[in-house]
Amino acid sequence: MTDKNLTSDESILRLLKTTYSPDYSHRKLLQAVIEEYAKIVSDLREKIREFPQLESLEKAKDNATKKLQNAQGLLVPIRKIPAEILSEILYLAINSGYNDQFFDGNSWSYRTIRARSTYPPSLLFLRVCKLWKCVALDTPRLFTQIDLGGPCSRNYLAKVVSYVNHSGVLPLEVTLFPERWQVSSEEKLRTILEIRNNIHRISKLSVSETPMQCLFPVDTRTFLPQLRELAIFYFPQAPRRISSHPRDSIGVLDIPGILRIYISGNIRWERFLGTGMSLTWLKCHNRCHLAPSDLISLLLQSPNLTECYVDYNENEIPTDFPGSLPIIHLPRLQKIQITWTNEHEPQPRCLQEILQKLRTPNLNTLSIENQTSDEMMDILPTLSSWLCSTSSRLRELRLELGIVPPMPAKQLHTLLTGLPKLTDLSIIWTGLLSEAIDVLNRNINPKVCPRLTSLEYRLCDISVETVDKMIRSRLQSPGQPTGEDFGFLRAFHVVGGSWYRQELNTVWGDKADECLFIRELQQAYPDITLDFKFDGDL
Repeated sequence: MTDKNLTSDESILRLLKTTYSPDYSHRKLLQAVIEEYAKIVSDLREKIREFPQLESLEKAKDNATKKLQNAQGLLVPIRKIPAEILSEILYLAINSGYNDQFFDGNSWSYRTIRARSTYPPSLLFLRVCKLWKCVALDTPRLFTQIDLGGPCSRNYLAKVVSYVNHSGVLPLEVTLFPERWQVSSEEKLRTILEIRNNIHRISKLSVSETPMQCLFPVDTRTFLPQLRELAIFYFPQAPRRISSHPRDSIGVLDIPGILRIYISGNIRWERFLGTGMSLTWLKCHNRCHLAPSDLISLLLQSPNLTECYVDYNENEIPTDFPGSLPIIHLPRLQKIQITWTNEHEPQPRCLQEILQKLRTPNLNTLSIENQTSDEMMDILPTLSSWLCSTSSRLRELRLELGIVPPMPAKQLHTLLTGLPKLTDLSIIWTGLLSEAIDVLNRNINPKVCPRLTSLEYRLCDISVETVDKMIRSRLQSPGQPTGEDFGFLRAFHVVGGSWYRQELNTVWGDKADECLFIRELQQAYPDITLDFKFDGDL
């Protein structure tokens, strides 16, 4: 522009603090100014060599050199990049080393490992040059990821204040693990309280249990309109708590727009009220065991749930358990995993009633796991009632119900007959009698699991003869066609457990080489994946 005085060093300095890039006519003028400053610097150097005692010449040379560098700074190639593009480059530079600490977009599994720097990259940009500082400060999204998950070279409170001020009104993503900070309790408290002052702006919060009582004080209700993703972690060796209240003593969280929740700490679900109808992904495990009333509350208020992973516990039938339950419609639920964590009560009576009320027409994957009791969960009839209440689309089923008594063949047959689209089946930690294995024998039960392509027995007692016949009945013979509703076994896995011959009552542990039918199958059907790892191989 014609109003810029490029012959004035003051004007050049002002332009260096902007995103100004000279056009052709200004570049010509700048070249003349640079040549003039270069001549002045050269002449002064000659005079200094002749009169080294003249201090004023040194100062004049330094002054001219600075003016020369300033003028040359306006011609650096990066100034040709528009400010909008440079802003985008800086943002991508930050995120190239930033693993989303919340959820992976493909699997929706929680990720806890991320790349960290002791000095925040957004603040590093402010120290490169005046242009970068100007562009960075005009890019609020560079300051929305407040990572307080580990050691920091800056004062924690100063970092929070800086990011809050420079991020404008954009939603914040906060990682808060004060157990890893090497600072005083007073500084921890001041930093956490500064986060609380801006709690309404947080869209993603990854936090340990320690600061929960400060963020959400007891007997208060905190409204979080922006929160979309929440992760709460349990630290088994956490230092002394900042608050004097127990770990699970927090106020009520009102989170109407929440999409995903991950909890592994001592937080009761009853603390989460007003989750609205947006929740799509939930995982409660480790020390967060859902009670029957919690599970009912969760399912009733989350009709848009798509994936659910819960550790479930019922020590006894609770007094607040309703006498009759309504039908629970979850039309979008695709995957659910329920882990039974009760050490005293082997049978999930309340869970049976809850599952019978579920309506999940689009369920794709189901996993039921018993991790605390050898006694088998009497839940197969309940699963049949639930999964067969609508036309089942279930494709993957994992059953870990307990080892005593062996899995009942009739109940297993009823369940699998109602799952015509099942392709992957895993049966874990149980004794399988011949009748239970025969359920999948296509020559005996041709309508059971017609599309099954993958079968796994893990930590099971397996009859050699019976499983040999079952596998052969599900393998494709040469020239045998496949159809849309008819498939053949492509993978058979055995992990741990034992083989036995029923008529000889012989049990094998790690002697896989004595199972001749394994080698015969591998030779006769080279396209099938056969994977055998016995107790002695693990």
